[in-house]
Amino acid sequence: MTNFSHALARFAAFSLLLVSAAALADAPGAAKAGSLALSDGWVRATPNGARTGAAYLTNENKGDVEDRLTGGSSPAAATVEVHEMKMDQGVMTMRPVEGGLKLAPHAKIELKPGGYHIMLIGLARPIAAGGMVALTLHFAKAGDVTIDLPARDASAMPGMQHGMGGMMHGGGTP
Repeated sequence: MTNFSHALARFAAFSLLLVSAAALADAPGAAKAGSLALSDGWVRATPNGARTGAAYLTNENKGDVEDRLTGGSSPAAATVEVHEMKMDQGVMTMRPVEGGLKLAPHAKIELKPGGYHIMLIGLARPIAAGGMVALTLHFAKAGDVTIDLPARDASAMPGMQHGMGGMMHGGGTP
């Protein structure tokens, strides 16, 4: 292989890498801010009359400094909070995470049903499956990150029909 051919092959590989990274950054449910990578984001579709909803995503801190997810905002809700759902002496509890959710260096945290999640409180209207919800997350160090989340009907997702015990939080579903 000639030097020119070798250089051309490297350029093509580098260009493909850039295009792939740009496509990932623009994908619904994904965003990047500094050393934080957000992925696999989605929001649960809500029934008519629901006043709360829930959003889920994976947070990965690829940096060397701890950060914290402290809350957020959205045109879809009056208030956006980080919550944790857990079992406490046989009773399912859900509470805001005081001080924010710690994102340790080089760690990944999944916000998912039955654990940590984002509560959308005071919904402006129901969240319809197939739609999109804009969500701005507030991080202590990385600042604000806006992400577009696809709305999914959780009852149609494998493994999502059970495990929540029918628990409602202010008329919505965590």
